[in-house]
Amino acid sequence: VGRAELHIPWAKLGSEPARVQLDRVLLIVAPQCEEALLPCEHERSFRAKQRRLDAHEARRALSCDAAAAPKPQRGFFSKLAAKLQENLQLDLTNVVIRYADSSFGRSPFSVSLALDSLKLRKLEVAGAAE
Repeated sequence: VGRAELHIPWAKLGSEPARVQLDRVLLIVAPQCEEALLPCEHERSFRAKQRRLDAHEARRALSCDAAAAPKPQRGFFSKLAAKLQENLQLDLTNVVIRYADSSFGRSPFSVSLALDSLKLRKLEVAGAAE
């Protein structure tokens, strides 16, 4: 990331969006080489993934049960974080996403996607961007 800016309108937090602007973003993506893992590391990695999956399923089951139950009172900071998240706008400029795969031996493969800008906005119920 070349430059990062965060604009939070503290005086008008409920009506104006908080903006995150990132410029010159470079994201490099590559596959994890399975042969590089030792058998014990592979087993440990599998168990960690299984635990994360189990935890996710448990949270999902709890959220389904919690939807029927009345919501507990939230504190000031949790309300503030929820309001920021609800009105968040993300602006990315000069973005390059590169996929590189060297598992093909002598002829490595890579592909890049360059974006001038990418803007993420909240949609209203009617589908129009705010």
